[in-house]
Amino acid sequence: MYTAVAVDVGEMIAASFLDPKLQSLPFAQIPRALVDGIFRVSREQRNLITFLQTDMQSSEEMLQHKDSNDRISTILAEIFQRAIDRGELAPFHTEMYSRLLCLLGDNVMYQCFAVENGEREELYHDYLIEMVERLFLGPSLREGPKRSSADS
Repeated sequence: MYTAVAVDVGEMIAASFLDPKLQSLPFAQIPRALVDGIFRVSREQRNLITFLQTDMQSSEEMLQHKDSNDRISTILAEIFQRAIDRGELAPFHTEMYSRLLCLLGDNVMYQCFAVENGEREELYHDYLIEMVERLFLGPSLREGPKRSSADS
């Protein structure tokens, strides 16, 4: 049952990534739209977020989680590839970046909503957007943070 709930949350996130409005955005607007979608679904399903980190008991449950994560990763990789094809991004390993971003997103949502009960949602939201934008659009972290460390 826990696996089914976690997979359902994953499907909701995947559906938010397939929104035609998001799909038609220029890439510079996509990181914010992706993070907004993850946070919207997670906020709406906050009572289920604890199941994202559930220990899987069987190989079948692990396969269900893998399939759910693969679906989200595939959608992200397609978004990245379109941006590369349009010349908005330099080529990179879209599959691995997508998988790593899925892992990051799962863990941020778990920390934000399951561990901290949404108490610092705005900070997690804003800094996740900033981090993803820096990853794909710059500026380099060597140029310093956009926000001060005092707002943590």
